[in-house]
Amino acid sequence: MKVRFGVSAKILPNQGNIYASISTRGRVFGRSEVINGIANPVWKKVFVSDYDNVEDAYVTVSILTEEDNKEIGKAQFNVAAILGSRQHAVYEDLEDGSTIFVCAHEHKIERSTFKFKLRGKDLIYKSKTRLIGGKPDPFYEVRNASGIVYRSEVQDRTMDPDWLVAEVDLYSLCGGNFDAPVELVVFDHHRHETGSLVRTSKSNDTGKLIGLLKSTVNNLLLDAASGECLLLWQHGQRAGNIFVLEAECIGLISTSEALQAAATAKAVTEASQVAEMSRKEFEKARGLAEATRKSEQEAFAALDKARIAAEVAKTASLEAAKEEERIKKRLVGTLRFQFEGKSLKNVEAFTLFDKSDPFFVLQKITSQENEKVDWSHVYISGVIMNNLNPAWEVSEVNIGDICDRSIDEAIRVVVFDWEKSGKHKLIGYFETSIQGIMSAQRSEEEFQVADKFEETGRIAVRRAELDGFIDPKSVEKRAKELAEKADAAHFFALGAEQRVKHASKAAESARKKLLQLEIADWTKNDAVVARSA
Repeated sequence: MKVRFGVSAKILPNQGNIYASISTRGRVFGRSEVINGIANPVWKKVFVSDYDNVEDAYVTVSILTEEDNKEIGKAQFNVAAILGSRQHAVYEDLEDGSTIFVCAHEHKIERSTFKFKLRGKDLIYKSKTRLIGGKPDPFYEVRNASGIVYRSEVQDRTMDPDWLVAEVDLYSLCGGNFDAPVELVVFDHHRHETGSLVRTSKSNDTGKLIGLLKSTVNNLLLDAASGECLLLWQHGQRAGNIFVLEAECIGLISTSEALQAAATAKAVTEASQVAEMSRKEFEKARGLAEATRKSEQEAFAALDKARIAAEVAKTASLEAAKEEERIKKRLVGTLRFQFEGKSLKNVEAFTLFDKSDPFFVLQKITSQENEKVDWSHVYISGVIMNNLNPAWEVSEVNIGDICDRSIDEAIRVVVFDWEKSGKHKLIGYFETSIQGIMSAQRSEEEFQVADKFEETGRIAVRRAELDGFIDPKSVEKRAKELAEKADAAHFFALGAEQRVKHASKAAESARKKLLQLEIADWTKNDAVVARSA
């Protein structure tokens, strides 16, 4: 999902020229234009970033000085929270009293256009085909990496053309990337000898180049806002000036308007809070009873939430405990690996004519008593015929078939010479673990194959990966953490029950006080009526 951001700030300290930088996961994906000495800047530049999951995505907005990149303000925002807010804009108040605003909208431009208006000034054009003092018939083309996107009308005999408002499909112009390069190329249109304009379909047939400039959608928006003069160039020489009189994206929500709406909403909220505080002071006596009643309701609501949270935490803890027990019974996941033998010993009877036909067996410990260890086969590889440097196919084996509790448990790799009779000859073996196989693949370390004390070759691990493996230690840690959270939630619920009792007592006391005041008022009224009678 592509998201478009805008940034503004309020009540910044005076630090001279400042700009905004926006980043996600430590990667800066946008830097704004520089604004000079404004306490309430609204940056015009638009920033676009792509997210797989906005719920877990955050953007960091930093305000920095241009001179020394000193950070004068910084705030972090959740992307989903911005998109889900009322104005699609949120803010954060900083310790120095300033505020950073950021707005975000889903960046969909399929039905959007870029509307703009250009004016030329003092175009410089020399042509041998024109009479001395003659003026060009300028028009311009907008180009991107794919070619011509738009061609303007021709202005007759003028050095200061004022072209009509243009509107271009935004996707065709920049593909949604507001920082993608675009070119504005100004030409002098050809004429017939009679003076009528020549209009052809090919751009290189319409006229001679006056000059060009390079820009982006973002820069054109900034140029329209600032009124800055843009320079046309031809072969390294100035060829005139261009002014962007108007520039806006039609069909897209304005980031400036969204930021202004958020700032207005904040001001209204703060004003309402001040008014509410004044009203509460004015109605302090009656407000006390209402506040205690509300506090009692909130305490009951908090108790309900605490009980639900405790139940949820308890359920999660029980589920984690079940998961831990399941993993303890049998490890899950797959070991995918590839072995390559090197210089294996030839154990054939006639070594001049035959070579060993090696295959390997994975073995796990089935029983261990004193120094006696019993091993059992859990996997047998394919046979590589007549080869002392075999490269076996990629093998797969369930981790639970090799290990009982940990991938650090010892396993044995035994290499045999296959015999048709079934009486396979031992070449050698080595002991390791799944963890050892993974480590050997990373370090490119080779295992020494040995038969008793004689080295009979080496085994290299060309590939090793774990698929779907769940570490029992992490499961155990998570189960412990969830159990602790469940206990904490339980005690929090007990505390909530006590808070409900205190809130109910305070509310009852306030109600009695208010009733006493009402009875006293009634008594006063009765006394007045009696005296009147």
